Amino acid sequence: MKTHALAFRDHDAPRHGATLVIGLGNPILGDDGVGWRVAEDVARRIGSSKPDNGAGAVEVECFALGGLSLMERMVGYKHAVVVDAITTGAPAGTVRALSLDELGALPDSAYVHATAVHDTSLPNALRLGREIGAPLPERVDVVGIEAASLYEFSEQLTPAVAGAVPIAVEHVLALVSGAVPISPDMAQSKERTMISPELLRRYPFFGFVTDAQVRALAMISEEVNVEAGESVFEPDTPANALYLFVQGSLDELFVVIDRDDPHLKKEFFLSEMNPGDVIGLQSLVPPYVHGVAARATARSLLVKVDSVALRALCEADADFARGLMTQLATAAMVKLNDAHAQLAAARA
Repeated sequence: MKTHALAFRDHDAPRHGATLVIGLGNPILGDDGVGWRVAEDVARRIGSSKPDNGAGAVEVECFALGGLSLMERMVGYKHAVVVDAITTGAPAGTVRALSLDELGALPDSAYVHATAVHDTSLPNALRLGREIGAPLPERVDVVGIEAASLYEFSEQLTPAVAGAVPIAVEHVLALVSGAVPISPDMAQSKERTMISPELLRRYPFFGFVTDAQVRALAMISEEVNVEAGESVFEPDTPANALYLFVQGSLDELFVVIDRDDPHLKKEFFLSEMNPGDVIGLQSLVPPYVHGVAARATARSLLVKVDSVALRALCEADADFARGLMTQLATAAMVKLNDAHAQLAAARA
């Protein structure tokens, strides 16, 4: 019978406060590579802005093995965050932040790499490691992304899973910063709530999407309410969402700010939004900064689409990207023609 020998080296002594982020998976097996994709994006994010919470260094690694091998890789760290594809039957792209206890409650078949064939699950491996005195993390968190396709040779994620990557990255960064101590009660609340795909189908802007694409869009969208007098966004602020105007009353304003005194500004009315309009187009065009303001003149309902995740969908699906860019260009031309008409009327 094959046995797995455990040997802990001298340099595996606890790295005081160090955190290890491990992306699990195989990048050439479709959605199985989502853990690697999330880890790579986390590495890019913390490379320029490492969390400063007294928790020490953060290391990020892509790994392909589960069970005892995964447990051994965690030796010497105080905190570990594992990112992996899961298959629990939830909609593809659902992101779940799980405690180790919750992971252990799932069947082994639910988590793709946190367990291993002819090996054992990660919770069992960690239990064994602690029994023999291995210096293992005091805390282990798991971020799971529901997969759709795991057994086809492909370096591309399916659209719904690609759209979930930015969401999973934010989960990991929150865990690394200490902002989200995961507990069983919190795990359910951390799931992404999907709005109805049929709601998105009502908008001509997304009239080109397939059934799979509209489900992916729904996973990265949410309904938001804006009260009268509140801003949806202001000029010169990061454009991180595309908005579909459902109902209410919204005005688009051009704001001129005095260069010498930023407190002095003048606003010019551009247009009144109509239900069905799409606003926040700057969220799809570099440098992703709003050039105008959008304010509610009455309580308004909008669908907010995460633009980082939306751009990730474009990278994963060329047909979707072409359709979206066509709609973007069309919407931009309509706004430009409206601006020309307003300017002509003002000069008449």
